[in-house]
Amino acid sequence: MNVLKVASTRTAFLEEEIRHLEKIGVRTHVVYAFDNISKRRGLLDRASVIKSIYKKVNDFDIVHANDAYMAPIALAQNKAPAVTSFIGNEANGRFFSYICPAIKHLSDRSICVNNKIDKMLGGDNDVIPYGVDTNKFEPMPKSKACRKIGWNSSIKHVLFPYDPDRTIKRPELAQKVVREVNRKCNTVVKLQTVYGVPLHEVPIYMNAADLLLITSSRETGPVTVKEALACNTPVVSTNVGDVSEVLSGVQCSAIADNYTDMIASSLELIKANNHCNSRPRACRWEWDNLAQKIKETYKKVLE
Repeated sequence: MNVLKVASTRTAFLEEEIRHLEKIGVRTHVVYAFDNISKRRGLLDRASVIKSIYKKVNDFDIVHANDAYMAPIALAQNKAPAVTSFIGNEANGRFFSYICPAIKHLSDRSICVNNKIDKMLGGDNDVIPYGVDTNKFEPMPKSKACRKIGWNSSIKHVLFPYDPDRTIKRPELAQKVVREVNRKCNTVVKLQTVYGVPLHEVPIYMNAADLLLITSSRETGPVTVKEALACNTPVVSTNVGDVSEVLSGVQCSAIADNYTDMIASSLELIKANNHCNSRPRACRWEWDNLAQKIKETYKKVLE
């Protein structure tokens, strides 16, 4: 099976998806519509992307738009069936209300990354969330992880896994929460802002942390919560994306939507210092299983 994927930019999650699809016989070629996250291509360049797809499409069984914004490019050709993924970045405002239902109607099949988006689109989509590679993300002793990255293992570390310039992640709220937790705790609690590190290093930071803190006002997943569960790292998060579903039944976690609750939950989990056994929960989102589900979607389209 040969698939032409249309994506905006290169991401670690997309590369993981492609890698696992390749393992089960789905050969995937990606056309990137944007040069990078901050610099969008102009109309002439966008037209050249569509032209390049037309030239290549005869070599592929399916064209798959990585998100709804890429769907018009994938749907501009009529030689191969089109699949569109709705990943949550489009789930606000008029675009979602008016354009996304039309994209779903025009696509041969749609994939939603969580049940919330599926419901917003009226159902009858394949719900396939982002995965986590549990072979990469696995528990490691805190002392060993801290030693690898130069952190002090005798204090408590709260991991904030985003670029502080991304205001939607609300880094100032994370700073306020950890500052107050540190004031109330009987040991030093330090906020560690980590982003832009190679993917293979992320599990080390996750294991060195005593808590993952998500303060975002909006998220698709976030996948980092699943990665924390795979490493048995406690989580405090706002109720964004599919977090409530992911953390359901996980003892060493909390959903907190306001400043006071975030402080209370973070303080409780840090003070408890209990062993977290959330890894079995994370294994249900193993990439190998989810890649197989994506392949099943492709098979439906080709039937």
